[in-house]
Amino acid sequence: MGASIGEICVLRDLAWKDTWTVSICAGSGKPEPIATFPEKERACSYALEVRQRRLESGQDLTVHLPDDCPCYCNPKK
Repeated sequence: MGASIGEICVLRDLAWKDTWTVSICAGSGKPEPIATFPEKERACSYALEVRQRRLESGQDLTVHLPDDCPCYCNPKK
């Protein structure tokens, strides 16, 4: 797998354990949060909406969940 910079990640918010954050993935760097939701399902829905908007502008992005997201596996603070 190549670098994931600019892809979309859905991550559990580590500061607020009951929320989910949609971020632009910085590979093994720090993710850039763009929205937070109380339920994982809503966060995933939003991530797919962001992906669709970016597809329409020519960017083909993958949505990563915690089990496959480089930000979640190797966070840098």
